[in-house]
Amino acid sequence: MDLSSILGLILALPNIILITLSQLAFWQRKEYRIDRVLSTIDDSNLSLTRLYAIIPITFLLLGHFSKFQIFGILSLLSILFYYLPKTMTLGIFRPKWTQKSILLSLLLVTSICLYLPFLIITPTNLAVRLSALVIIIFPLTAVLSLITNKLTDPKKLVVIKRAKALRKSLNNLQVIGITGSYGKTTTKHFLSTLLPDAKVSEEHRNSDYVIALDMIEQLTPDTKQYIVEMSAYKKGEIEDIAKLSSPNVGIVTHIGNQHMALFGSQENITNAKWELIKSLPKDGTAILNADDNLITQKAKGYQGSIKWFSLRKQADVYADNIITNPTNLQFTLHVSSNSYDLAVNLLSEAYLSSIIAAACAAHAAGVSDTDIIDRIKNLKALPRTMELFSGANNVSIIDDSYSASEQSVINAIKHIKRFPQADKRIVLVPLIELGSQSKAVHERIGLLLEESECKIYIYGKAFRKQLNQKVFTNPDKLLKALSSKLSSDSVILLEGRVPDVIRKNLTAN
Repeated sequence: MDLSSILGLILALPNIILITLSQLAFWQRKEYRIDRVLSTIDDSNLSLTRLYAIIPITFLLLGHFSKFQIFGILSLLSILFYYLPKTMTLGIFRPKWTQKSILLSLLLVTSICLYLPFLIITPTNLAVRLSALVIIIFPLTAVLSLITNKLTDPKKLVVIKRAKALRKSLNNLQVIGITGSYGKTTTKHFLSTLLPDAKVSEEHRNSDYVIALDMIEQLTPDTKQYIVEMSAYKKGEIEDIAKLSSPNVGIVTHIGNQHMALFGSQENITNAKWELIKSLPKDGTAILNADDNLITQKAKGYQGSIKWFSLRKQADVYADNIITNPTNLQFTLHVSSNSYDLAVNLLSEAYLSSIIAAACAAHAAGVSDTDIIDRIKNLKALPRTMELFSGANNVSIIDDSYSASEQSVINAIKHIKRFPQADKRIVLVPLIELGSQSKAVHERIGLLLEESECKIYIYGKAFRKQLNQKVFTNPDKLLKALSSKLSSDSVILLEGRVPDVIRKNLTAN
């Protein structure tokens, strides 16, 4: 074996490890769905990344046709140069080891091993063949992800069938389904406080299979109420969840532009969310947002019972006299014909809509006004959702890194301006899966950032032209810049899925 072949082996090994683990993590993050992967590739403004991919492929082709191993080495080096800086700054991307990720990893490793005899039998141009192996891992992971889905589908169907049978046996169970483009998780979180005896679907369990698992784990003949969050990336998915859980009450929080790349239009998003309402029985109750025009228009033809909630007008449950302070909310809550003055230690009006939605659902579920009011006073922030911390040097930190939508970003930017501190800083990660609206959304956010007069730190290159702010791609450098000259007169907003190293360093006391 010559020096070029040895060098090719040395370069190929870390490439294979890094790419295999990162691809496993990427597909897991996208729930092994080809539609989400394609929308991410299309939506993430990855022109430079796509352009960079030409480099190793070009070297591979030159090596294949010229028979010079140096091109294989250059191909492997160019891939390593792409992954190594990310690994050094962010660590090794790896999946959470579940049965499915383990199965996919076994299939991927087996496929790679099947390629090895080909390398041994044909040792010429070894570096070029190793380069081909490394590049093939990308499409190979996609194909094997689809195969893994097919292999695990029978198990999913068995679990879903068991959960459906369980639901049918629980005649006295009241199921409250929650959907919407944003506000679902917060509303579920608050409603679980207003209905303290209810079982609640666990975090990130919002599709049919994982909800089926959740039902089997949590529901018993003694369970009286079950609150379940419902998400969808295409038509029919909420309908499937509804058939599984048979909700008696359905809440639609808001219609926005989240996952526009998958749905194509807000009309399609509205129709998808409305599948929850269509699934309700004749004696069921729809809890709807009277402030959302898309919801009110959709409800015009609905013949079932509706309870409306609002922040702008009179409704079955509504709020007025709203005062939004930096660290709390004051408002008057109206339930039927009764009024109650309240104050809660929560940040921004974004929370208020979820409070009213939860109060409306609790009222429809038969909870007394007294209990609703007492429990609202004890509401706590959803972790990493406009959650206030005190960091080193008494810096105020607003952690809004759980997830992000255009509306939540706008609300958060508006809210940080209410703080009295002179030194205001915002860390923002660009939004994903907005499809054709991506540029327009980020232009609107960019203008708002400029008007905020805050110090802005953008993490990631996506839509940097629209945001028109300084961009960081290294979290350590961002953290260093962000941490400079902080004091008790500083407040920091972490908006979107910022790297853990930033959040943990700032929020650690």
